Amino acid sequence: MDFYYSAGSAPCRSVLLTAKALGIELNLKSTNLMAGEHLTPEYLKMNPQHTIPTLNDHGFSLWESRAIMVYLVEKYGKTSSLYPTDVQRRAVVNQRLYFDMGTLYQRFSEYFYPQIFAKAPADPEKLKRLEEAFGFLNTFLEGSKYAAGDSLTLADLALVATVSTIELVKEFDINKYPKVAAWYKLCKETVPGYDINQAGVDEFKAKFLS
Repeated sequence: MDFYYSAGSAPCRSVLLTAKALGIELNLKSTNLMAGEHLTPEYLKMNPQHTIPTLNDHGFSLWESRAIMVYLVEKYGKTSSLYPTDVQRRAVVNQRLYFDMGTLYQRFSEYFYPQIFAKAPADPEKLKRLEEAFGFLNTFLEGSKYAAGDSLTLADLALVATVSTIELVKEFDINKYPKVAAWYKLCKETVPGYDINQAGVDEFKAKFLS
């Protein structure tokens, strides 16, 4: 399977963590967005939205990181506890994935990316919205070891990729959210191949914050 990605991207890293946890070997194709490698006719035929990450599984193309994560489990790790078969437990995992995409990562990107890519000043209102999202996550973790229960799931892999990137925001203190901080520490210790994620965070920092 070909995997088009950038190591600095949190959504890309969540897929890499999923593949690692499932023991799947991906044919990694680092994609330079600044050079327009996602805008070639070949890439647009594969993914008309020209986004990363994109997976090409022997001609079957799929994008959106959380969809890719679920696909990998359902096709190659059907017995994996990363995506429970119990309907209600799976629903909680799905909710956390959608929360990551539509709230946590979204609010992070709205706050932080304009500062990086457009040299815009920090918006205190957007920071408040990001802090609110962390408050939600802190509440989700009450009485729960991991993001969607007491075992590691896809929800943790998506969320930890986001949270580890947010940690780079100097004015943001994760320790203000003790449940999140404890969960984050646990993920660093227990997520298979967490060093893959850390390497991507380090690359992001070196490229955009040094």
